Amino acid sequence: MKKKMGVTKERILLVAAELFALHGFQGTTHQMICSQAEVNIAAINYHFGNKESLYLKVWEYLFELGMQNYQEFVNEEDTPEEQLRSFIKWRVRNVIDPGPRSYLSHILRREMNKPSPVFEQIQVLYLNEKRTWFFALISKIVGRDLDVSIITMAAFCIHSPLVHLVEIQGALKATQEGELKQGLEQFWEDTEALAESIYTFAVAGLKELSHKA
Repeated sequence: MKKKMGVTKERILLVAAELFALHGFQGTTHQMICSQAEVNIAAINYHFGNKESLYLKVWEYLFELGMQNYQEFVNEEDTPEEQLRSFIKWRVRNVIDPGPRSYLSHILRREMNKPSPVFEQIQVLYLNEKRTWFFALISKIVGRDLDVSIITMAAFCIHSPLVHLVEIQGALKATQEGELKQGLEQFWEDTEALAESIYTFAVAGLKELSHKA
């Protein structure tokens, strides 16, 4: 019985992760999760309590999944520039991954567009530490302390193409055969070149900041 309950809980979690990625917190209902996971609402309430608790569990699961390969990419003994390159490569790989590893990028994009009731908790649990690290990395590459407004804008400019990859992924699925689809497929296939291109523009922009007073 315990094994069956464990399988049910895992199935609910995986289905909820996929649906939250596709539809966001507001667009996903208990009924949608129940239907796809083939369980009743009582099972969701038993294992997770309410929708907010399930959503936070999805964040915990996907965050840990994404961080599993973080150390393979980002070595904090490398130069700041190399850390930035590795971080971008890690983000690109996670977005393009065809499985659950890509879900968090989709959920985060939706969270930024329309915050859930637990957005503040998500920031404290999963986003603030990485944001602090990334801001410090930017300052190291520029070579001096920056005003918070400047460093925030720099981080925005670096993250924007990474977030836009999620939009391109959706466009690729929706686009019919033709030149546009062919172009998107070619763009999508070489992840190394894609990550390197984003890095090249990012580090050039940061180096430009280092020359400004």
